[in-house]
Amino acid sequence: MTARECAVFLVWAVLHGCGPSTSPPTSRTNTPPSISGPQVAKAIANAGNDQTISTCVPTIVSGVKSTAETAGGTVTFQWSILSSPVGSAPKIRPVIAGDEREVVLVTDKDGDYVIGLVLIVTPTDGGDVTSSALDTVTVHARLPSGPLSVSYVDPSQIAVGSGATKLNVSGTNFACTSVIQVGGVALPTELGISGNKITALSASLPSSMLSTLALLPVTVSTGDQVSNALSVMTYAPLAANALLYEPAAGALYATLPSKAGVAGNMLVRLDAANGGILASYDVGAEPDKMILSADGQHLFVSLAGSNVIRRFAVASTSVDLELTIGAASGGSPYRTARMLVLSDQALLVVATDGYAANPSYGATIYDGAVARPSAVAMGQLGGSALALSSDEQTAYVAVSRAMRRASITASGISIADTTLGVQQPTSDLVLLAGRLFSAAGDIIDPSVPKWVASLMRFGSIAADPPTARIFFLDNGNPASLAAFSTTTLELTGEQIFPSSFAGSGSFRAFTRCGSRFAFVSGWDRLFVFEAPNVQP
Repeated sequence: MTARECAVFLVWAVLHGCGPSTSPPTSRTNTPPSISGPQVAKAIANAGNDQTISTCVPTIVSGVKSTAETAGGTVTFQWSILSSPVGSAPKIRPVIAGDEREVVLVTDKDGDYVIGLVLIVTPTDGGDVTSSALDTVTVHARLPSGPLSVSYVDPSQIAVGSGATKLNVSGTNFACTSVIQVGGVALPTELGISGNKITALSASLPSSMLSTLALLPVTVSTGDQVSNALSVMTYAPLAANALLYEPAAGALYATLPSKAGVAGNMLVRLDAANGGILASYDVGAEPDKMILSADGQHLFVSLAGSNVIRRFAVASTSVDLELTIGAASGGSPYRTARMLVLSDQALLVVATDGYAANPSYGATIYDGAVARPSAVAMGQLGGSALALSSDEQTAYVAVSRAMRRASITASGISIADTTLGVQQPTSDLVLLAGRLFSAAGDIIDPSVPKWVASLMRFGSIAADPPTARIFFLDNGNPASLAAFSTTTLELTGEQIFPSSFAGSGSFRAFTRCGSRFAFVSGWDRLFVFEAPNVQP
């Protein structure tokens, strides 16, 4: 920044003061300075060319093209504001202190500002002070036209419980009356100038807005006009493997790995308002996947470091059952890939040998800790993505470009048939309204089975049967949460997340949390938030 630019900025910082215009931009007239004595023919004031600027953006009015023959005397540049919009209070100061050849004008209302310049010549011999003729320049201050637009908000992720935080907003068509609104609350706003435009705004987010986990919409308003909305999200640091919401008590549970520090290797109950840990339970090393029993009385928790699943009694907050899912012939323990609970409290477990390059899968049903005799052997299931039919007599299994159906009976589970040519779903399947929805966005008719359509989404899914909605948490760019009708397959609402999520890694542990949604990002951050445009 040059000395001249720096001086303009400093003058702007000292002089700026804007308020909403309540009067039409009609003009007021000021009397130009009265100069006694004859005019000097060779002194010619030149106030420069007329300008059109954005209201409140400081502009330089220059008299450097003025000329005068001083005969050894001194020349003073005398500036005055001759007229300005009614109700305005424009300010004018030198660009550089002690040098009056250029001044900075700061406007505060839409309208025309007429600036006058007279050169005052003072002889060194004490003769009469003389002046040039008055020259004027008109500065047309205009509020920007076109729609308001917010393009960037920084920071867009803020730790819950933070103190007051400065929020910077970039965009277009900002004006001196523009105000940042967060969650519908207008905040005292400062303007940021680039060139001859207001391209940035800033405001202080009070600590009261950052005390809970939330998604805060950020907009800019200028009068009656309101911009598009971006968002700020508060988070709690949490390295969780899985999240589970227990609706009867409104409890949010998480399994924390050993890397989570002092709370690691625990099943924890969280305060969904701020992410704080309300209680910790020791269910074994490296607790991983969770599922709630059909009666809501138990949590089944798999241990990532072993082939053990433990059942946690919610009422007594203790482990009351342990089952082992087997091991390979070489002694290497199987791992739990997926769990489903039947209405009779039996647990359907999909086990894997854990080989990342080419894993094998098998399935067994357990009544308590006892396995039913009929099971799908390791390597025969074909995948871990599965869902239960409404009568719980069939399990639908996603296989590479195929759909496999398995029969469930009192004696266990067995493969019934395989249909090739079905679009491959990925990690999750949900059965709703007689259709299978996959985390890859595929929709499958399980009765045939056949591929029906694609919702063009990819990520994690959650269902809401009462409202016939399926929710997709998509970690693309931009990341988003979208709701679709399971009957019409139409998009019913979408929440776009801040652009900072593009580099945060994949989302995991996605769940409904009452009327809110919760997930953990790849940066080990817990987000819990309302999404009014998504939640029916």
